[in-house]
This record gives sequence, structure tokens and C-alpha cells, in this order.
Amino acid sequence: MSRGERFCKTKPDCRYRCGRIHRGNLVASLRAQGYTRIRAVDIKPLEEWHQRFGDVENLSLDLNIKENCETAAKNAHDIYNLAANMGGMGFIENNKALCMLSVLINTQMLQACVKNEVKRYFFASSACVYNGDKQTTFEAPSLKEGDAYPALAEDGYGWEKLFSETDVPAFP
Repeated sequence: MSRGERFCKTKPDCRYRCGRIHRGNLVASLRAQGYTRIRAVDIKPLEEWHQRFGDVENLSLDLNIKENCETAAKNAHDIYNLAANMGGMGFIENNKALCMLSVLINTQMLQACVKNEVKRYFFASSACVYNGDKQTTFEAPSLKEGDAYPALAEDGYGWEKLFSETDVPAFP
């Protein structure tokens, strides 16, 4: 498993967890690429999902619970980890402790990947990890990986994502 690794389109088994609109878009893209065994996981009840596909294993699981991470990763080849306890900048600013708890989801998902011998793991981070001093204007800065250090991440969510980024390479 490595951060940023690209995935082989010929592998038939793809499992992932992610939130809201991204979940549906990723599933649609994987289906269009010919993936046939896809598991989509979200904490939301299935009836609240914006997109659901009948040929996909759709699971409503709370991935704050370690056993649910293991269920999500069971028999998986690839994991696309896109989600976190968040809901936009307003949520991030008003729920810093809850956002930081996403580190449990990410660590437990990594452990579940090792236990289930997942071959590829993609972790989606956030611009919130980048040094806040480089993001002081409304114009979108051109950020690069090196801009995350020296660290001055957004309180809560940004620090959680930065910590989780450092966790990924530590797992085999």
C-alpha cells in the first residue's frame, strides 16, 4: 500500500468507503471502467444516498467501529478511502474534536487492510493539511506536497488528515 498509488483497471475487486456525492461518482466511474465487484460504504442510511446502483454491494456502516472497517475491507483488492467525519468548512470549524476522531477510522481501516491483505490503498487527504499561511487570500494558491511542512494545518480536520497521511506509509 502506498499513498498516491494508481490502480490497475484490470483488477475486478474494488471496495471503498467514501462520503456523499463522491461515493456515487466514484462508483459510477468504476462501473464504467468495467469493475464488477464493488462495495460502497457510508455511514448514511441507504435511503439517504444520492446514488445507489443495483449491481453494487451497498453497505451502511459506521466505520468508527473497528469491526465495521474489517467488514468493509473483507476480500477487497483495492480500498479507496475518501471519507471523514466532516461536512464542509462550517462543520469543520464548529466540530474540531469530532473531525479529529476520523483518525480512528483511518487507522482502523489501515489495520483492516493489513488483516485482509488488501493490495492497494488510496487515502484522500485535504487542502486543510497545507500551511495556513500559504492560503490567506481568496485566490486559489498553487499548493504542492512540500507546502504541508512546516506544518500549520487547519485545527482539527487538517491535523487529523496530516497525521493520517503519515500513518499510511507506516503500514506494510
